[in-house]
Parts: sequence; structure tokens; C-alpha cells
Amino acid sequence: MNIVDCQHRFWKLLGDRAPDVLHDLFNRDNPRVWTHAQWGERVNRRDPYNPRDHMPHPAALAWCDEWGLPDWCLKLGEDALHAQPSRPVKAKKFQEMDRWRKAASNAIYNYLNPTPFEFKTILRPPGSAYEPLTRKKWRERIVAEAAKAADDYFDKEVEKFNELFAAFGKEGNRKFDLHASWLIANRVLGKQMKVIAIEAGVAQQAVSKAITDLEKQLGFPPKRKTT
Repeated sequence: MNIVDCQHRFWKLLGDRAPDVLHDLFNRDNPRVWTHAQWGERVNRRDPYNPRDHMPHPAALAWCDEWGLPDWCLKLGEDALHAQPSRPVKAKKFQEMDRWRKAASNAIYNYLNPTPFEFKTILRPPGSAYEPLTRKKWRERIVAEAAKAADDYFDKEVEKFNELFAAFGKEGNRKFDLHASWLIANRVLGKQMKVIAIEAGVAQQAVSKAITDLEKQLGFPPKRKTT
């Protein structure tokens, strides 16, 4: 899995394993900090490579700083705040989860956004005999050529989607969920590594190494020193 795949997976697990983090994000934006027009302005000024340089949403920024999350979580946090629930559910916790997942889905779909579908064809090959064609016949030729091009496009573009979603089912990548759960428990929820190791039935050194490696992979900032 590449870094974007891992970020998408971690974001989903963060909502599942640490719902208090999810609730805290939306509570910071109650009442709403930005108007609809201000959200529109944000689209033009956002820099995905440096979210803090383009007036980040104050609720999302404070939320990331509070939980020690990397800046790519700031971008997704903003997306979650702006998202609307897919269904008109009344329970606040279900609305929050729906908005949370929508932010992750939009992020991964933008990353996997297919290239534009374009094709060119010569409907009357050079040297072919002239024959008058009706509008219906001309359209049939165009549709036939477009269908062939669409099949080629599907085979090329959809393959990368299938590879991504199949990757999370592979045995080697199932460890990511386990290690991400350890990272969330330790870094976000404050559980000690020795406690995580006992609960998981593994050596503390293995937990420490997995958490450290995943922090580097996901771009977590250094831990804040406590006095």
C-alpha cells in the first residue's frame, strides 16, 4: 500500500477505534465557524501540500493540535466539517460518522480520479468507397467505435481501483490495521505500550517498533514532551 492508501485506512480506523476524537472535531465547530461562502473561498486557497499556509479552518486546526495529528488529517478534518450526512438521520453520532466517512471517501476518490475518457476515430478510412449514410447509420458507427474505446479504457483505468481495494484483503496488509490500532491506542488515547503489548499478547518491543514505524510512515509530528 502506498502512503495515500494508508492515510485513507488510518482515517477510517481512527473513527472506529477512537470515537471521542470524532466527536471532538464536530463539537469544536458548534455553532458553525464558517459560512457557506467562506467554505467556497477555502477551495481556492487550499494548498494540499501545506494546509497550514492557507488559512485552515480554526476548528480543524485546533483539533489536530489537540490530538497531535499530522497535517493531512487537518485537510480531512476540514472536509468532514464541510460534508453533509448522506441520509437525514437524527442521531448526532450517526451524522458525525457519516460525515467522517464521506471525507475519507472523497479523499481516496480524488486520489484515484480516472483520467478523462477521450477517443479519436476515422469513420471513413482513406481510400474507401463513398456511400451516402443516414443519420442513424452514422450514429451507429460512432457508437460502435466509442464502445470499443470504452472497453479499452475500462480495462486500463479500473484495474488500479481493483488493486487498491484488493490490497487491504491481503494477508501481508492486515497487519496495518493491527498496528494502526496500537498507534491510535498509544498516541491518541494515551494507553501505555506495555499495556497494549499485554492485551495483544506480544512483546512490548514489537509494539514499540510497529508504532514508531507507522508514525514515520503516516507523518506524525514528534510527541509533545510532558512535564
